[in-house]
Amino acid sequence: MFEIFNEDERGQVGIGTLIVFIAMVLVAAIAAGVLVNTAGFLQATAEDAGQESVDKVTNRVEVINQHGTVGSNEDIANITMTIRLAAGSGAVDM
Repeated sequence: MFEIFNEDERGQVGIGTLIVFIAMVLVAAIAAGVLVNTAGFLQATAEDAGQESVDKVTNRVEVINQHGTVGSNEDIANITMTIRLAAGSGAVDM
């Protein structure tokens, strides 16, 4: 397969192949590190967006009943509302 004219040249070909192999492994390791870092960043961003969406949907109140009284100049003098937390809501600071 290979014609070797001199036994001393055989080792030089092996060293060159080894250097190319090591370079390819280093490039692959760097690329894998970048991919893992990007995947971690995207996962954290998705978790934050998901939690914000859940908070917007579940932390709300429902108005059960409301009524008001009219004052002297046909303005609203008093408003009374009955509210409750929606299903699955956490504590709401009012």
